[in-house]
Amino acid sequence: MSTEITKREPGILMPAVEINRLIEVRKQIGDAIEKALVPNVDYVQIPGTPKPCLAQAGAEKIMMWFDVGARYEIVEKEIDHDRPVRWQKVKRVKSGVIREAGESYGLYRYTVRCVLFRRGTGDVVGEAIGSASTLESRYCDRPRDCENTVLQMAEKRAMVRAVRNVFGLSDRFTQDLEGGEDEDAEAPAAGEQNQQEAPKHEPTPAQKPPDVEVLSTSGLVESVEIKTGKRTDGKEYTRAVVVIGGERFYTFDRGLIEKSEAAKAGGQVIHVTYTIGRFGRDLRSAKLDGEKEATQAEIPF
Repeated sequence: MSTEITKREPGILMPAVEINRLIEVRKQIGDAIEKALVPNVDYVQIPGTPKPCLAQAGAEKIMMWFDVGARYEIVEKEIDHDRPVRWQKVKRVKSGVIREAGESYGLYRYTVRCVLFRRGTGDVVGEAIGSASTLESRYCDRPRDCENTVLQMAEKRAMVRAVRNVFGLSDRFTQDLEGGEDEDAEAPAAGEQNQQEAPKHEPTPAQKPPDVEVLSTSGLVESVEIKTGKRTDGKEYTRAVVVIGGERFYTFDRGLIEKSEAAKAGGQVIHVTYTIGRFGRDLRSAKLDGEKEATQAEIPF
């Protein structure tokens, strides 16, 4: 049977190389993967998945072998340093599972395009899209520390996917382990379980969280800075930074905001209680001399 390529006809897709040549190249790629890529460094086998996960190091070696480079373009981004985010996560421990919940500030999301090109000519050989966000379970409790991390993660996911696509490696590898976004194998971060997943065994009763120390102070309100925005569920929020005696206090409670504004307008001393949170002093209650104490209402996040 002839393997020669016939003349291309308009409107009909025809093979770009002979079948024997394709088989030869695929064999070379397979041999290189077996000889050059190191298990648990360039690719990782996740228990329960049929194929190993291609890691960043392995994708870079394949690109080096073919003299292919990569360039990146931010397609879409969302940056909000003061966005309140309510998070939940489940961690597995030897005794069972521990459920954690809290509130953090900041939202960073990037979608990146990776374009692969021949280093010698600059010709584009393929591209892919990758994305990452601080709403992911491994980042949601410390988003302000991870702005650059999620950008790098989006770039890496795009690059690994581009390598898989361009070199036809989907039959050998899934997306890399940290990516966790591939339809073939989704792996949570080490020690973590996605909040939507059911635990694999019966959970033990959660430990009672330690009591939070409530502090107090008094003074004149120097300023009340108001910021409005939208939460991750689309609902609007109002956040205030109240400066008392040179110290900054934070609150989302409208009653406490109004009380602080009244104290500033009237030049009155305000008495407040607060707790120390991850990102500063969170107001719990406030009152003026001779008035009933206003406490923080439950905020339905």
